[in-house]
Amino acid sequence: MKSTTGHPRYQEHTLLPSKSHRSGLGVATGIVALLLSGSAPALAAHSYGIVINSNVPAGDADVAGTVTINTNTLSAGGSCSDFVNHEFWYGVVPGATRWVEMGFKDGASVAGCQSRVFFWGENNGSGYHIHLPGNGWSLNSWYTLWISQAANNSCVWVINVGSLTSIGASASNCGGTGRYLAAGIEATSQTVGTVKGWVTNFQRNDGAAWRAGWDSPGLSQNRPPYIQWDNTAHTEAEEVHNVAF
Repeated sequence: MKSTTGHPRYQEHTLLPSKSHRSGLGVATGIVALLLSGSAPALAAHSYGIVINSNVPAGDADVAGTVTINTNTLSAGGSCSDFVNHEFWYGVVPGATRWVEMGFKDGASVAGCQSRVFFWGENNGSGYHIHLPGNGWSLNSWYTLWISQAANNSCVWVINVGSLTSIGASASNCGGTGRYLAAGIEATSQTVGTVKGWVTNFQRNDGAAWRAGWDSPGLSQNRPPYIQWDNTAHTEAEEVHNVAF
C-alpha cells in the first residue's frame, strides 16, 4: 500500500464495514447499482475543483492510482435536485471516456436523496452506474482511496479504502493506452451546496511498485468550486465550494 508520511495532520481512517463485509463476503452484496445520466469530469454540465492529470503516460499508472482525502464540509443544502461530491477518479483510458470513481456524496441520486454517503461509480462504455455499498464514514477524517486492477485482469478494477479492500469491482472496463487521474469536488450547481476538503499523497502504480505523484498534475476549477495548492511542492491541495479556504 501507499506511504502515509509527510502530512502533519494526517492520521488515516478506514470506512466502517458494510453489513456484507461484516459477514465476511469479499465484495459487498445488496449494492444499489443504478444508471445515472452523467457524473464525470468530462461533462461540462457539472462544475469542478480538482487536481488532474488527464493524460498519464502509458505504463506509468496502468495498474492502480490512489489519493488520501479529507472532507471537512459536504452539503447539498437540503436539495434533492442537485448533488455535491468529494471524490477520486481513475480513468482507464486518457480523457475519462471510461472510468471508475469513488468518494463521498450528498444530495441527488437516482437512488433518491442521499445524506453524506460513501459511493463508487463506473462507466465502462455502457453508461454511468452508481453503487451505494452502505459503508459508514466521518467528516474531518483522512481516507486513502485506491482503485486497482484485479489480478492479471486489465478489464476489472477493484474499489478499496485503506485496509478495507474489494468493496466493489468494475467489470468489462478494459484499460487502454494511458490513464486519467483526478481528485476533488464535483457539483451539479455553482450556487447550491457547500464543500471543503483536502487531497494529498498522490500515488500511482506502474505494475512494479507504487510511485509518488501523478506525473505533475495541474489544477482545474470552475470558480466555484475553487482549488489551490497548500504547498510549493504541490503535494496537497485544498478545494472549496461556496465556503472560504
